[in-house]
Amino acid sequence: MFDSSYDVVQVPVDGGELTVGRWGSGPRTVVAAHGVTANHTSFHPLADALGDEFTLLAPDLRGRAGSRDVGPPYGMAAHADDVAAVVRSLADGNPVTLLGHSMGGFVAAVAAARHADLVSSVVLVDGGLPLDLGPAAALPIEDLLKAVLGPAIERLGMTFASVEAYLDFWRQHPALAADWSPYVERYLQTDLVDDGGALRPSTRKEAVIA
Repeated sequence: MFDSSYDVVQVPVDGGELTVGRWGSGPRTVVAAHGVTANHTSFHPLADALGDEFTLLAPDLRGRAGSRDVGPPYGMAAHADDVAAVVRSLADGNPVTLLGHSMGGFVAAVAAARHADLVSSVVLVDGGLPLDLGPAAALPIEDLLKAVLGPAIERLGMTFASVEAYLDFWRQHPALAADWSPYVERYLQTDLVDDGGALRPSTRKEAVIA
């Protein structure tokens, strides 16, 4: 199941230190950027699938999980520059494959444009291309986010009495109920922070709306 080579390191960036998951030690390096309210552990299954030929580096983007206290500034340019810092620090500045999932696809695309010398190829997974938002594009940013992200934004304001309560919340989600796994549990456990005796999702709302 989980790759024994996995560890977590810190990379200095503007505003603090970015938490980065690192798997493997292969000669080919992939740097992966996660979705809008996700964290680096979403890439555990990918790391295990890649095996020994690759090194996988996946930061918690600023304002989220282990990098929750990094920033501001937030936004695509800041995320892209953070990704570049990861490449320079952990891949010796050698060109890498950038992979972005969902919002991370936009991060990868911007990083490739801003730091082309650090990128050999780009993989976009369900993100990174222009969005046609229709009439919703004219909404104020918070209303737009509610229209596009809906429950994900609402969840950021929720609190939970325990880790198990948070897991139970997600076990009811139709997208996860049939595919629950140790990968999912580790990912969700990484998502939580202590908020004065209660637990809440780690992503800062201001990091999402930036």
